[in-house]
Amino acid sequence: MSKELYWRYGRAATKAAGEPLTLGVNSTPPSRERLSELLRSCGLTLRQQRTLGQESETKRAWGGFALEAVE
Repeated sequence: MSKELYWRYGRAATKAAGEPLTLGVNSTPPSRERLSELLRSCGLTLRQQRTLGQESETKRAWGGFALEAVE
């Protein structure tokens, strides 16, 4: 899927759910490390994260989210 199509889908999905799309995270595998780096820079610690779809060393999952981040 092209990046443009991915972001159009993401914006449409969050709009349909009534949520604004306010942040995108680098999802280069391993995505958990990228999300942890971002949260650490904000003084937070990632406790739980889920990917949507399969992720490998070279292939990104099609999405994901943080379930819990704490100070």
